[in-house]
Amino acid sequence: MAGSYQEIDPDGDLILILNRSLFVLKEAVRGARGEDSQPSRIDDLTATKSLDISGEPNISDESGLRGLALEVINEPTIEDSSTSKTASTSYRPSNGTILGSHTSAATADEETLCQEVRIRVSSKHLTLASPIFKTMLQPKFKEGLQLHSHGYAELPLPDDNPAALLILLNLIHGQFREVPRKIDLWMLTELAVLVDKYELLEITEMLLDYWLQHLRCTIPLVLNDDLLPWICISRVFRKPDIFEKVTKVAQLESEGLLEVSEWPIPEHVLKNIDLCRQTALAEIFAHLQSILERYQGSKRICRRGIECDGMVLGSLTIGLNAIGVLQPPDPPYNGFSVKGLFRNLKEMPVPHYCEISRGYKYGYEVGGRCDGVKRSLDAKIDEVEQQLQGLKSVDEPISLQALQLNHSANTLMA
Repeated sequence: MAGSYQEIDPDGDLILILNRSLFVLKEAVRGARGEDSQPSRIDDLTATKSLDISGEPNISDESGLRGLALEVINEPTIEDSSTSKTASTSYRPSNGTILGSHTSAATADEETLCQEVRIRVSSKHLTLASPIFKTMLQPKFKEGLQLHSHGYAELPLPDDNPAALLILLNLIHGQFREVPRKIDLWMLTELAVLVDKYELLEITEMLLDYWLQHLRCTIPLVLNDDLLPWICISRVFRKPDIFEKVTKVAQLESEGLLEVSEWPIPEHVLKNIDLCRQTALAEIFAHLQSILERYQGSKRICRRGIECDGMVLGSLTIGLNAIGVLQPPDPPYNGFSVKGLFRNLKEMPVPHYCEISRGYKYGYEVGGRCDGVKRSLDAKIDEVEQQLQGLKSVDEPISLQALQLNHSANTLMA
C-alpha cells in the first residue's frame, strides 16, 4: 500500500500511523460544493513521495520527505492576497451533516484514500510532553506493552490531521526552526483539536502569540462559519479576551442551541451561550406583556383619553403581530435571535393620539404616558443588551451572567 514516511527522530522508538482518508474526503466534498480549492498541504505531505511502507523508506536524498513537507507547510497563507483565500480554506472542517450527504461527490481514488502517513518519533519526548500519550504507552495497553517488551512500537492515530500533528511533533522534539510562524485559521483550529486531545497547551504557548498576531483581525463580529472555530481556539488556548468577544456574538446572533461535533467545545459552553440568549429574550417578552396588560386594563393611561390609549394598544398589537411575538413564543425560543428581535422592536413604530393631535410636546408635558411607551421599551432593550457581554470563563460550568439574567427574567414573568 502506498504511503509516506517522516522522521522527527531518526533514533525514535515509536512509529505514529496516521490515515489521511478523512481529510482527502473533506477536500473532495469542498470541491463538490464549488469552493475554491487547490491540492491541500495534506496531499503534499503524504502524496508527494510515496513508497511501499512494508519496507524501510529511502531517505538518502538530501532534501528528503521532511524538508519537502515542511517547505509546503511554511508556504505563505495570509500575506499573499492571491493565495490567501485558497490557503485559508485548506483545513476548513466540513459540517458533519454536509459531509454525510455529499460523500458520493468524493473523487479521490481508493489508493489515495487508504494512504498512510508514518512518522518516527521518540516515545520519551511524547510521554514527557503529553499525559495522554504517557497513558497510551503504558504496558497495560497493547502499544505500550510492545514498546516495553521490544523497544519499538507502532501507534495508530487515524483521526488526527497529519500536517497539524507534524507541527506539534516538531515542537515536542525541539525542532523549532521547522515550525511555521504564521498559519491560517483552519490550521490553528486543527492544532486546537490536537492540543485539547493530547493536553499539549504548554508546548504551544511560546508560538501562540505569533500565530494569533495576524489572525486577530479576522475574529468575526457576526455569526458566520468562523465563529465556532474561534470559540474552540480561544477556549483551548486559554484566551479569555477572545473567548468573551466571540461568545458575545453567539449570544446576540444565535437562534438556538449551537451544535458542533468537529471541535472540542464543551456542551456546557454552548448551553451557557443559549441560556443567556433565552433569558434575554424572556426578559423582553415579559416587558412587552406587561405593557400590553397595562393598556388592556380598565385603568386609563393617557390623560388625553381612551382614544390615545386605544391607538397605542392598536399600534403595539399590529407591530408585535407583524414580527411574530404578539403571543410570546415558548422557550427555548428557537428561531429568535436577540439581535434580530431587538432590531425589529426598535424599528417598530408606536404612534399615539397625543402626538398626532397636539404634537410631541402635549403628550409629554401634560403628563400622558403614551409617548413613554416606546422610550421605555428602547431603554429596556439597551439595558438587556448591555448585560450580554460574552462568557467570562472558559471553564465555568454555569456562568454567573446566565444565572443573573435568568433570575431577572423569572422575576419579571412571575
